[in-house]
Amino acid sequence: MNAPEKPAPSPPPTAPHKRRTRLAFAFIGLIAFAALFVIVLEFGEISAFSAQAIQAEPVWLGFAALSQMAAFFLVAFVWWLVLRRIGQPLSLLRLFPLSVAKLFADQALPSGGNQVPPLSFMHWGDGA
Repeated sequence: MNAPEKPAPSPPPTAPHKRRTRLAFAFIGLIAFAALFVIVLEFGEISAFSAQAIQAEPVWLGFAALSQMAAFFLVAFVWWLVLRRIGQPLSLLRLFPLSVAKLFADQALPSGGNQVPPLSFMHWGDGA
């Protein structure tokens, strides 16, 4: 008797498929964030903040956003240097979400924020 043939494994998704999936998740996240912002604006104390934000000068808001992005980039750059030094290089784009998570954890959990990067690397595993 012949054993039943196993179906061939499906090929891994192509790069354009992965990119579209990431863009779709980013778009859904942006829509969810906008919806949350509208709900909070409608029912919360953020209405006073939004009134001040409308009066703010766009140049200063742009400078603040640029400064925050620079902070994220610099943390990712430090991780890039360390990982390159130990022979495990990753791209800056791959490390950027890690830097956002680390800086968020440092603000949200000031005493325990330094535990986020090691835990994140444990999640990435050898396939990083």
